[in-house]
Amino acid sequence: MIKLAESKLFGDRLVYIDTALMQKRYNRCLEDIGIEPTKLSTFHVDGWGWSPEIAKEKDDRFYLSHGLANPFSIIVSPEQKDSPVYMPYHTFDWEIHRRVFENYALQIEDITSLNGIWFELDQNISAYRSPQDLLMMEIINVEFNVAGDLAAAAAEQKELVTRYLNEPRSWMNAELREQIINSSKAHGDLRYRNLELPDFPFSNITSFYTLAFNGIFVFKKVMGGKPVLIFEDNSSEISGDTGHLHVEFNLNDQSFIPYLYNLDLLDSEIDYFTEHVELLELQLEHMVVSAAMQLDETPPVDKLTKTQRKGLISKLNNAGLLDERYFELEMVVNRILSGGGDKVKVSNELNQFMLQPHERTTPEQKTVLWHLISKVQKNNPVLQFAFDKTSFYTDYQTWKPPMQQWAINCILNNRGIYSKLIK
Repeated sequence: MIKLAESKLFGDRLVYIDTALMQKRYNRCLEDIGIEPTKLSTFHVDGWGWSPEIAKEKDDRFYLSHGLANPFSIIVSPEQKDSPVYMPYHTFDWEIHRRVFENYALQIEDITSLNGIWFELDQNISAYRSPQDLLMMEIINVEFNVAGDLAAAAAEQKELVTRYLNEPRSWMNAELREQIINSSKAHGDLRYRNLELPDFPFSNITSFYTLAFNGIFVFKKVMGGKPVLIFEDNSSEISGDTGHLHVEFNLNDQSFIPYLYNLDLLDSEIDYFTEHVELLELQLEHMVVSAAMQLDETPPVDKLTKTQRKGLISKLNNAGLLDERYFELEMVVNRILSGGGDKVKVSNELNQFMLQPHERTTPEQKTVLWHLISKVQKNNPVLQFAFDKTSFYTDYQTWKPPMQQWAINCILNNRGIYSKLIK
């Protein structure tokens, strides 16, 4: 992971918690939530408040939750606004993170100067009992709490001051004066502090991916069809059965692809790649690189010249290591680059490489669909990094160093791919 960190593809823009005061604020939030405090004196947190070091300490990457139906977020610094969310429980967590920091920027800046904030995603359910529970989610309430008693102290102080200003002869009330003085000594003047964080409902959850049940893609509202669940761990016992109120598929049962075609969720138009040909070029590259990793002597695939690359392709082909679809896909890419993509006929063997969200899909749906496509194709590190970072980091550690460096170069050369694909 060192090369990823040096390339700013892992750990970038995390907030460093390196003082006893900041650690205390974070731990106070954990205690409020009901989670054992960390013993670490220094650690990093992402935009959600999740820490890779604390996850390692607790040997639990889901430590910031009471089960996947009850995740929490911790905010101890306004700097978390610009931090990524490294361990999202759902694809919509990014959107919630954005809204929180956009809507409550002033409150966050004010409160975190003295205290920590935590919020929960209340789904009005104690635990997921079955995957079908995911289809029942209509609204998630984002509910805020200020760690400790600062919010309550502010409300009490304002009430005391109001009494002092409005009650007749209040200056003679020694007990009231003493209460105001004690409150001021304990917390300072809270009368004009911006401490109110109203809860808000979040309803943009019609299509999403969740880590619950070992990973499920959820499409609740689809035009002309039933809700769809796609199981990443292939655990559905009714995969492909359309005789229920919803339809389930296992990820390895690729009959879901034509089903999503019919719902105008997926498409495979060759014209799409006139503007996105890099997606096909990356898949070509992956075929060569993954085959090269099977050679006894692994070549430096990230440093090959054009001539050396041709020699490697010939060697891999002669050894029977190169995917048979390589040369047809190469022909398709060349035709697209020369402006003749509209005349290309693609065989069924290449359909998997041509997958794309349908043009009518929303940005929300595109995010989930590209995540799904990256799972199906398994050969595009740029897609995987953009839409499924958790899996990318896991897979990356299994690759040989030349393939790791190749993947890093690909990602750095396609930095804007996420925005380009979901617009």
